[in-house]
Amino acid sequence: MLFTIHSLKDRKIEKFYNSAIKELNSFYRVDWNRNKPKVFLISSREEFDKLYGRKTEEWVVGTTLGSSHNIYLLSPDVYESESNHKYSDEEYEALLKHEISHLYTRTFCKQYQPLWLIEGIAILSSGQLERKPAIKQFENFLKYFNEGGPGLYGESGYAVELLDKEFGREKLLKFLKLINGVTDEDDFKKLFKKTFKIELSYDWFNKNI
Repeated sequence: MLFTIHSLKDRKIEKFYNSAIKELNSFYRVDWNRNKPKVFLISSREEFDKLYGRKTEEWVVGTTLGSSHNIYLLSPDVYESESNHKYSDEEYEALLKHEISHLYTRTFCKQYQPLWLIEGIAILSSGQLERKPAIKQFENFLKYFNEGGPGLYGESGYAVELLDKEFGREKLLKFLKLINGVTDEDDFKKLFKKTFKIELSYDWFNKNI
């Protein structure tokens, strides 16, 4: 599969990008100032599917494709026509920041397990949690270790926010490093308990909601 690439000047997206880098540097407590992430804007769902390697759902508008330095987003020009999202500058800025956050996470932890933790950190660090409805009870997010689903994005950001508030950012980031290479769910649960001194269950999260 062949693709063409050309550079683009867009002051609005560049502003979003620079703000994201600054805020994510602060969140992750690093200084990413060399070989910074590259953003590729995709002009249609068809091109997005070709890049992805499969037919994507209408809600999928951004990805890193496992890269450590690149993110791919549907262009703002086709955001509404090629997805089921309604465009706003606030949503698009948060999307860009969410995908870049995944690249930061990958500097700590190379794999994508557990999904709820990796996505939860991206949701929290991108500010998307502020745009989500509050939840009354945790009941779904722990299902998503290797595979995603409809309950993943609703609860995972709030779950990570609780860990961040209760145990602190340093411990959360240290935990990311500790789980690098841990792809078995039982091993992850043991490491979680050893690090946070609690069982990984809905009980603790619901008590602290």
